Amino acid sequence: MNCSEINNYLKNVSKMGIVLGLDTMRELLYRLGNPERKLKFIHVAGTNGKGSTIAYISSILNAAGFKTGTYTSPCVFSETEKYVISGKEITAAEYERLMTRIIAVCRDMKAQGHSHPTIFEMETAAAFYYFAEGCCDFAVIETGMGGREDATNVISGTKVCVLTSIDMDHMQYLGDTIEKIAYQKGGIIKDGSAVVLYDQNEKVNKVIKDICEEKNATLTLCDVRRAVDSAYFDENSNRLIFTYKRFKRLTTGLLGAYQAANAAVAVETVLALRKKGVNISARAIREGIKNSVICGRFEPIMQNPLFIIDGAHNPDAAAKLKQTVKMYFTNRKLVYIMGVLADKEFDKVAELMVPLADKVYTVTPDNKRALDAVKLAKCVSAYCKGVKAEDTFKQAVDDAIEAAGKDGVVIAFGSLSYIGSIKEIVNGQEKN
Repeated sequence: MNCSEINNYLKNVSKMGIVLGLDTMRELLYRLGNPERKLKFIHVAGTNGKGSTIAYISSILNAAGFKTGTYTSPCVFSETEKYVISGKEITAAEYERLMTRIIAVCRDMKAQGHSHPTIFEMETAAAFYYFAEGCCDFAVIETGMGGREDATNVISGTKVCVLTSIDMDHMQYLGDTIEKIAYQKGGIIKDGSAVVLYDQNEKVNKVIKDICEEKNATLTLCDVRRAVDSAYFDENSNRLIFTYKRFKRLTTGLLGAYQAANAAVAVETVLALRKKGVNISARAIREGIKNSVICGRFEPIMQNPLFIIDGAHNPDAAAKLKQTVKMYFTNRKLVYIMGVLADKEFDKVAELMVPLADKVYTVTPDNKRALDAVKLAKCVSAYCKGVKAEDTFKQAVDDAIEAAGKDGVVIAFGSLSYIGSIKEIVNGQEKN
């Protein structure tokens, strides 16, 4: 099957609905020869910071000489970015071969009376199969939404369970309190495993501590505040510099004050691996953090005016983005492009971010869960007078660039589902 045929098949799968539980996933993996049993995992759950934390961990492991598979979702720019081995995305030809294999097994399951796997189950199984086939030393994987009932949670060879910042998100699935959400995220913790937790809300910390005691797991609280408080932006190198424990003056090109926190979690994760006998030098830690790359997280995509895309889509992420904006852009004209999903707490995101803006252009993401741009504009208007709902992404980009002028800053945020399209439009303009 080619990419077009695969995409059409997946669109049809999305209409089939979801069967709760992990039985379908286990059946799919069984028919694939249980590739997950051949892998050692670093399993990452949380509400915010998962992608960046995974990027740091994978980069450190690569710098230490390990063949590392990385699986993240959702994709921002292309399907192939979900499947990475030692920094290289799967090729289109490999992706077609891989998904053709997965689809054939799914069809057999359906024909024999089993539930058809969801798209996420198919993609997760594909990642396990690809990494096992590639003989990866480690697989660094991200949960999809929760943890406890997440398709990734069929694994047993977990070396370290990592929990990033946890906040109110996906409440219709995970629960309506922070404790319920933390309980679902903490479901990735395995008996006797090493656990690294982003030190945060005491309610979250207690839930995770209780699970660790129940599972006889070793918990390390990562003092992210120490890293964030030490962080500063070096304009000469265009890098963030920070200190965490004995690692002085760590540097990263991933911008945003919160990146110091994500990197600190990654450091604690590899230190936990070292306690298990994995040889990772201090130099590999420094080089890994220095060379980490991730798209769509406070990513500059244009310089004149400065144009940044960021996936901030919930209150916690918006608070971190606000902190970063205030850190970098004091006394700069701020212009936003904002598109959100209707099931997110977009009103709280607007309350945090929009009072800083001079102009806001709202858009409707290309997603069935998207909030209409006109409805978002009404919400945003409570915090900024200069608000306009746009019909197209292209018009939003054109108007935002014109409004910012040469010295202003444009920031597109609110959902990862549309910022890839924004980047394509901006890149196209710069080439012309």
